[in-house]
Amino acid sequence: MKILLVFPRFRYISGQPPLGIASIYSYLKSKWPKIDVTVFDNTFVRNKRKGFENFIKENSFDVVGFSVMNTFISDVRSLAAIVRQYLPKAKILMGGPQVTVDSEYFLKLNLADVIILGEGEVTFSELVEKGCEPSGVKGTVYRKADEIIYEEAREMLEDLDELPITDRSIFDMDSYVKLWNNMDVVSNRLKGTSVMVSRGCPYQCSFCQPTLQKIFGKSVRKYSAERVIEELEYLKEKYFLNAFVFEDDILMIEKKWVSKICDLMLERNLGMVWGCNIRADLCDYDVLKKMHGAGLRTINIGIESASQHILDEVFKKGIKIEQVIDSVNMAKQLGLYVQGYFMLGHPRESKTDIKKTIKFARQLDIDEAAFNITTPLPGTRLFDNDKNFIEKGCDNYDYYSRSVYKREALQTARWMIYLYKQYAYFRFYSRPKLFVKQMENIFSKNGFMKFIYKLERILT
Repeated sequence: MKILLVFPRFRYISGQPPLGIASIYSYLKSKWPKIDVTVFDNTFVRNKRKGFENFIKENSFDVVGFSVMNTFISDVRSLAAIVRQYLPKAKILMGGPQVTVDSEYFLKLNLADVIILGEGEVTFSELVEKGCEPSGVKGTVYRKADEIIYEEAREMLEDLDELPITDRSIFDMDSYVKLWNNMDVVSNRLKGTSVMVSRGCPYQCSFCQPTLQKIFGKSVRKYSAERVIEELEYLKEKYFLNAFVFEDDILMIEKKWVSKICDLMLERNLGMVWGCNIRADLCDYDVLKKMHGAGLRTINIGIESASQHILDEVFKKGIKIEQVIDSVNMAKQLGLYVQGYFMLGHPRESKTDIKKTIKFARQLDIDEAAFNITTPLPGTRLFDNDKNFIEKGCDNYDYYSRSVYKREALQTARWMIYLYKQYAYFRFYSRPKLFVKQMENIFSKNGFMKFIYKLERILT
């Protein structure tokens, strides 16, 4: 059996490799070492559609698997049609957030044969074992004649240590490392990558849930601290890295586990600097101090809005503005760099609210900021709550460039929301200290290329 795994990224290139595809690949190879598994990562392909078409015309596969994000819908449609055209006998499998929350879309278009819901490693492996016959395979959805069949839900993998270390040699890691800018605020000479060491989230933010919980569950499952260090040491030795970022949303939710990871970092003399995402209400000075001692240098905080009523009534964030201020002050006392994430342009958000968020971001003692257009992704509560305000037939959920809300639903015109986003970046980075830092980064090695890809997210 020849298997092709496809990561169909067309836009917004970044230095973060697709770890989901890597985990599927690594698990399949650990269970079925003799099968032929190829990965097509579209990230660095120049002519993306034509490049994929040429690749398919020149090769033959029995199974083609697509990773489908909410922002990939139209691109996956295009690439799956190519597979149907040139490899009509191949089975097309799809997994990821978008097909987990909307399982029937690609099946009804006859562009998928089997949908994999939630975590994909075990389900994909069982499909391989059964020759891609989905009947009886938990966690699958498929068509049988004119009927769509939902098999029994698959239980979550309890022990994540059963998963092998993700094999990143399937990617162009040199290019990913060159573009990795997650810790440029610390030093533009760092070589790093992204790491995920847990799954699941108990929080109820409307822009994430219940999608995240449908994929990974409500309870948080974690790699053991020893397994975390094993992977970090592997990345350091294989790719000569000296930095990384934990991309987990709630790393600090279990402080004893984080503390043990820090102890092992020091005990094993890991010698890497790192960053992580933190909820403002989970910030703990003593734990942050220990993390700093083990190499933590930057934290990312999802702030979203400066208006408490937007946080409470729209985003269901579960944090207070005061907690954001306290967490930033706490980080600064320890000498940490801070990045804040913000969203602009919800229908219930007035121009005053937007301006308040932009002003708040500028006044906070943070070093970097990302401003995105509020986008209700399909399957989330934000989408369900706002479905009457969303353009009908929309399949382009691009939170960098456009609002998907109907014009009449918004308090601020769509073109003005876009300009507010650009204005937010200008106001934030026009401060002398931050402007100088950005100039230093632009003129550093690989800095201009990183800047161009960043600019695409701002000006697109």
